[in-house]
Parts: sequence; C-alpha cells; structure tokens
Amino acid sequence: MRHGETEKHRHQKGATRSPLLWTVIFFALISVRCDCDEDLSQLVAEIVISPASVDLGPQIVARDNVIEKAFFVGNLGSAPLLIESWELVPADTPFQLIEPPDRVGASDSEPVTVQFTPPDRSDYGVVLKITSNDPERRVVEVPLVGSGGPPMIEADPASLEFGLVNEGPGMERTIKITNTGYDVLNIEAIYLAGFGALGADAGSIDNTSNPFSIVSEDLSQTQLPAQESKVVSVRLDPTYEAVLAAGGLGSALTETLVVDSDADNSPRLEVPIVGQVNLAPQAVAVEMLSRNAWVKIDLGREVEVDGSDTWEPEGDPFTFAWSLSRKPEESEVDLPEASLAQSQTSLIPDLGGNYVVTLRATDASGAWTEADMEIYTHDLVIVLTWYTDPNAPCQSYSEQECAAMSSQDRRTTCCGQSDLDLHLVRPSGTLGDYGQCPSGCIRQETNEDGNPVLVDLCAETTDANADSCRQEGSDCSYANRYPEWGVAGRVDDPRLDVDDIRGEGPEVVTLNNPQPGTYQVITHYCTDRIGEPTWAQIKVYVKGDLQYEAGPILLDSQGAAWASAYLVRVGTPEEGTWAFTEAPNTYLSNVPSDLCNQ
Repeated sequence: MRHGETEKHRHQKGATRSPLLWTVIFFALISVRCDCDEDLSQLVAEIVISPASVDLGPQIVARDNVIEKAFFVGNLGSAPLLIESWELVPADTPFQLIEPPDRVGASDSEPVTVQFTPPDRSDYGVVLKITSNDPERRVVEVPLVGSGGPPMIEADPASLEFGLVNEGPGMERTIKITNTGYDVLNIEAIYLAGFGALGADAGSIDNTSNPFSIVSEDLSQTQLPAQESKVVSVRLDPTYEAVLAAGGLGSALTETLVVDSDADNSPRLEVPIVGQVNLAPQAVAVEMLSRNAWVKIDLGREVEVDGSDTWEPEGDPFTFAWSLSRKPEESEVDLPEASLAQSQTSLIPDLGGNYVVTLRATDASGAWTEADMEIYTHDLVIVLTWYTDPNAPCQSYSEQECAAMSSQDRRTTCCGQSDLDLHLVRPSGTLGDYGQCPSGCIRQETNEDGNPVLVDLCAETTDANADSCRQEGSDCSYANRYPEWGVAGRVDDPRLDVDDIRGEGPEVVTLNNPQPGTYQVITHYCTDRIGEPTWAQIKVYVKGDLQYEAGPILLDSQGAAWASAYLVRVGTPEEGTWAFTEAPNTYLSNVPSDLCNQ
C-alpha cells in the first residue's frame, strides 16, 4: 500500500482473489491439465501463492497492525495440501503470522493474516519459507515487505468560511486537524499568520488588533497520534477598525491558520479563513460637559453621561441600552430607569470608589458595541464602617422589638447608637490639629426660600475665597472638613465627604493630587451612648480601585483610638504611587480628651 491509502484499503489488500474465484481458477486449470486416460490414483498437491510477493505498504509505527487476507495460499492439485512449516527469515523481524493454515483442500485456497509492528519510520523485509507436501515445490519462498509510515496531516474543512458575522457577538468556528498518517505527528507550532496576511511568517504581523483569535487549547509543541484528531476553535470578533484595515466598508476579513509539523505531506499546513462583517453602531459615552470618557467628582454630585455621539458606519438604525457595570460593593445607587433606553443618563455617586457606566448600541441584526464612562470620587478615598459587637448588651433586643419602641427609647436601648470618627492626618501633622476658620468666614445669608442660613466659606468647594477663608489644620475630620493643604486652592485639599454621627457609617474622606509623604489614618470612638463595643474597619480606594483593607478592630469604649493605617505617597501628585502599612501599635495612647468635642 502506498502513502495515502486508508485503513480500509490496508485491510482489503490481498483480498482480490476470493475463495470462489480460486475455485473457478482451479477448476479451469484442472480441466486444462486433466488427462482423462491418466491414472487418477496418482493424486498430488500443488501449492500456489497469490500474490507471489507481498507488500503490506506503510503501517502505523509501534502498533500491532493486523492485515487480514494479506495473501492467499492455494492448492491447484488433486490431493490436500499439507503445510509442514511456516518460517520467517530472519526470525527476529516485525512480521508475524496469525494462525496460518496447516491444510488446504484440493482446488481450494486459504487466506493468511499477517501482523506487522514496525518499530519506527523505516522499510522492513523478510522471506517467508513455506514447506509443504507439494512434490514439485517442497519449499516456497514468499518476499514480505512493509514500512513504518510517516505522519500526514489533514484539515477539515480545508478552508474556513465564517459567513456574515455581527460585530459585538462575534462567532466561533472549528477546524479539525487529523493525523492521517502512520506515526506520531509532532506539531511544532499552530498560530494565525496575521490578520489579512495570507502565508505570512509567524510573528511577522502585529496582531494587537487582529479580529481573529484561537480560543481552544494551544497545540504547539504537542503530539498527535496516528489516525487521531484535535479540534482548533477560531473566533472572529470583527471591529470597525479591522474592516477599515481590510479595505473599507464591505471588505471581507481574512486570516490563515498555520500548522507547522513534521507531516510528510504538508510540513506547513495552511487553512485560509474568511468572514464577512455586519458592522455595529459605534458606541460613544462621555461626561456631558467635559466630553471625556472619565470624570473625577465629589460624592453626592450628579454626573450626566451622554451617548449622542454614537454613530452607525453602515447607516442602519440602532437602539441605546445603559447599565451600571461597576460600583462600590456597599453602594445603593443605580441609573434612572426612564433613561436606560435614551441617549443620555445620569448618576449620583453615594460612596467612594469606582463607577462605570456602560452604553451598548445595537442595530436591528444584533450587532453591537459598548463604551464605558468611568467615574471615580477623587484619587484617594478612605471609607470607615463599623458594627456592634455580637455580645453587646443591646444585642438582646430584636429588630422587631426595637421597631416597636418610640424613637427616644430606641436611642437609649437598641444597637446602632455609636459614633466613630475618621481622621486623615497629613505628613508631619498631628491628630486633633483642626486649625481655625478665620473670623468673618462664617456668614449668615438668606437662601432662595428667604430663610436665614449660615454659610461656611472655609468649606466652599470653589477657590473664590481661597486667600481669606481657609482652615489650615493638619487633621482632616469632622471639625476640619475641608482644610487647606499643599498648594493654594482646592486642587490638592482633602475633604470629609460623609460624616455619620449615629449608626454604622460610612464616614468618607477623599483627597486629590496628594503631596508626597506619610499620611496617618486614625479611627476614634467619639461617642458611646449606651455601652456599645464596636468593631471598625477601613477600605482605601486609589482612583476607584480597592487597594487596601484593615480591620475589623474592636473599639470597646468611648475614647478608644485605632491607628488604622499608614499611607505612603511617593512621586508627584499626578503620577505618584501609594504604599500601605499597618501602624506599629494598634491602639493609640495619649489621645486628646477633647478630640471630638470641637
């Protein structure tokens, strides 16, 4: 059998002369040879081998390949053929006869099965000596040859057509790689040649924007046994940029899957890949005023997000769908439901952390793209929360019992009455250094309803009174909510954004453009109203990402202070980095007695 013959062909080799055919041949030969006047008592056997030499072709290396009907031994004589011995010369060969016959009837034939186990990719031969009772040919020699065949490779399909693929959902298709040969196939590498670069060498194309990808296991540096297959999954995620790179609207996207191996028939197998594209509307989500895809904002301020710049390359109609894809774990905000299918939406951050508003724009065929607008509440956000100790006396009252009490009774009986304060102390600063708001900066004004209100210009969010109304203490907390730190103006000033005087928090301090140095975070048990031991914990966010957690730590009574963390700032205010460490002592001593009585 030659290269490319199938297993089926191998098993059929030598089967062209069936016993029935042998019978016809034998009767014909007998009738030709018969001399009716001959003494029929002289009955003899006459051996014949078909084919006279046997070529088993390429077979699987290191496998017991059983070839049924490899050849036939026939008897043209009038007496039974008795086979005395079968001998392979040399004896130490990869060939073996499987239960060869020892008798063949007159005018009959018997098939012979051969097992061939080639140890490697090579040619092998042996001489088979058959000794029988044929008086004319006592010993018949039959050449027997075969080879350990090489591996071969085949891809199904030979070329991959994706058809029409929607941008957004994309599509995944498979290619079956089969070793159709006779030895282990060593796959050196399998890769995509490069978007739009048929036949390119591996690594010669920048694939950073390649819309095609292999998403199945990497078959590089693996082996594929003979007659076995592996499936390669290829994904197409088309983009507008990819279509432009391919030639513009209407252009097909092309790739080539390459398999480098030691296959005898195709050491470099190439499978062309092509896909047509239905482009999606190109989603754009920006903050309304700045037109940026990110914004840094104070807690409690509304952010308007605009998607009206979204456009459709092919001119198809499309719809909007907004979602809040990320928010702090404890946050309870969401997007206004009435805006979810409109071109604009809004969000009011309620906690420090990162918020991501996502716009998905979809056409009628289901093609879509998404755009994110990121919101974070300052460069640094410190969040303090707390909860009552499970063994506190107030835990003996259930929620139902507390709900049935009057407001005054709840405040003196039920859990949740503690007041913890969060302090951020700047480098070289002092706990309790609140500074003073200059005289005349707290003014009485009339609001829009005509009612008198006090306006604290030291806590203003603008720089209108930066030269005259600023509180410069080094401890940012309840008594110094918006101190003047660093350079003049609000650009790098900390702020107590959330202050909770009863409950479980949170309290939130934020800071933008921090100056270098070591900042201290301190938690102080300001007011214990009912004897309520409390566990406190802090979380620190950097540009919206949670970077550090500390606690919970038990503060068992009023006046206790926990050195929650050291925050070490290195580098410039805009490009620096943070490191976080625990304070050497968990609890502080010598805490000012009037720390929370300012």
